[in-house]
Amino acid sequence: AKKWVGLAWVASAALFAFVFATGLCFIARQIPWSWELKMAGMIGSPKGEVCTLKSPQAQAAFQKITKRLFPLLENDSVTPVTFKFLKKEDVNAFASLGGEIYIFTGLIKESKTPEELAAVMAHEIGHLRERHIMQGLVGKVVPSLLLSQIGMGSGSPKILLGLMNLKFSRLQEEDADSEALLRLQKAKIDVKGYVNFFKRLAEEHSSIELLSDHPDSGDRAKKAETYAVKDPEPVLTEIEWNSFKEVAGGSKEINCSESISN
Repeated sequence: AKKWVGLAWVASAALFAFVFATGLCFIARQIPWSWELKMAGMIGSPKGEVCTLKSPQAQAAFQKITKRLFPLLENDSVTPVTFKFLKKEDVNAFASLGGEIYIFTGLIKESKTPEELAAVMAHEIGHLRERHIMQGLVGKVVPSLLLSQIGMGSGSPKILLGLMNLKFSRLQEEDADSEALLRLQKAKIDVKGYVNFFKRLAEEHSSIELLSDHPDSGDRAKKAETYAVKDPEPVLTEIEWNSFKEVAGGSKEINCSESISN
């Protein structure tokens, strides 16, 4: 009898996994942002030092970038977006549960222009708008909890912690790219920053996490051509960009909290 019960649980888990895998997009979009914000509060923040900019000039420059990008598209007003800095040398940024986007200081150092940084920020906003984080939550946590009932998995908080570093599928990355390019186009930001940044990373840092499961740089360049801006407007002046990059890139003028973890 126990054997049949176990098999029934396995079958149920497989069925639910299939249903969730095929309907993740629909399910994720039905979950209110207010629920996701509550979940984010329960999970906490990622490991690392969360930083703030002490320099008023650097703060103003970053706000200028964010205001160009968000809110901008239809339904942006219902999407909660908060940018935070993490003091890490990795060239990376990631979107997390509850609309939080973490930008590593290493990414800022690597960015040659404000248009390059804006491109990455727009890409992460795309993940949020497409509800990719919630898709990961539904797709990973629910099947895990089912499997934990038969001793085949763990329903521990470690499952939730994994959401902080979700690996998106190639299709999800392409969707985020489309969102990002449309956003850059609407903001009249030169998409060359988008093309140059990802091309350079593919050539110089091909193994970094930021490029995991991302489209080929050549394909990205072709796609970006369809979103080309006729008369792009600079995101920042050279003085503003240098002021921001000097501070946000990890100088003494950046104020970081004590190391936190979930």
